[in-house]
Amino acid sequence: MNSKNRYDEDIEPEFESESAYDISDGSGVSSRSIYQIRSRRPRFRLLFGGILLVLLLLIVSMFVVARSLPGSSLYAMRVNTLEPFLGKMRFFGSSDGEIELSLLSRRLDDMKRLQENGNLSGDALSKLLGEIEKHHSALNTFLEEDRGASGEVSNETVAVAEEDMLLTSSAISILRAMERIMETDANHPPEAQQFEDWRRMAADIHEKKIEVFLKAEAKRARKEHEGDTANGAAKEAEKESLASFIGERLAVVTAHVADDRLSRETASIVGDKIGAVSRWLGQDNYVLAIQAVLEAEQRIETEGYLVGTSAAAPAH
Repeated sequence: MNSKNRYDEDIEPEFESESAYDISDGSGVSSRSIYQIRSRRPRFRLLFGGILLVLLLLIVSMFVVARSLPGSSLYAMRVNTLEPFLGKMRFFGSSDGEIELSLLSRRLDDMKRLQENGNLSGDALSKLLGEIEKHHSALNTFLEEDRGASGEVSNETVAVAEEDMLLTSSAISILRAMERIMETDANHPPEAQQFEDWRRMAADIHEKKIEVFLKAEAKRARKEHEGDTANGAAKEAEKESLASFIGERLAVVTAHVADDRLSRETASIVGDKIGAVSRWLGQDNYVLAIQAVLEAEQRIETEGYLVGTSAAAPAH
């Protein structure tokens, strides 16, 4: 046989076969597979880098929008799109009232920043007032529902009534802070009057919410002591629960007074309210006692909002 032909027959098929290039490294992975994997790495790196860049741009854009103020072209996007989305994420499972109160607090921050920048006027102020009125109206609509006043009374319904009462109290604190800001600016007496009207409206709702809370507490006490024909145990349980609530709120108030960081005016008002709480408790007048202790809290919260201290965070 011709040696050349034998060489061609024996060797050429090996070069024609794909396995000729698939040299194994002993691990079962061919050199071709390794080459293909390595050749894809730059593509994955480019894709990963592109995704990171998009995320970075998105975060920066959200930050810029979140910092925009009334008068900016981005402000409408902030209040109509970004804040509702972030609010639902942050307050997942919370009531609409809590979300609206948080947004009302954000409008107070906007007002303070506009005042610091000297832009609390004109179109910026008009847009800000529009947003404040929207949140105030939505919060009032939410609070008009007597969620804790009727139906099957339980610990949960009492907690709901308490939440509504405290939400209204915090709204009064925020509105009073807004009113004070407007009062310090001689150019805005009509706006200051508007905030005073809104605050008085919130105060009227607040009184109703105190009554709803007291009724819910009374119903719960009667339900827990249905077997007591004289109903004396139910009344004592109701008093004990209300006294405990007032005591907890009073402890928060006195702690702030003890810190000695309040202004002289606020400390004087709060001191008067503390005295009123003791006086009304001595007369078993729990309506006025609760009203006095929450008014003390409101004064502390208002000052906290204005000066940016931790007192601005209501302890609900």
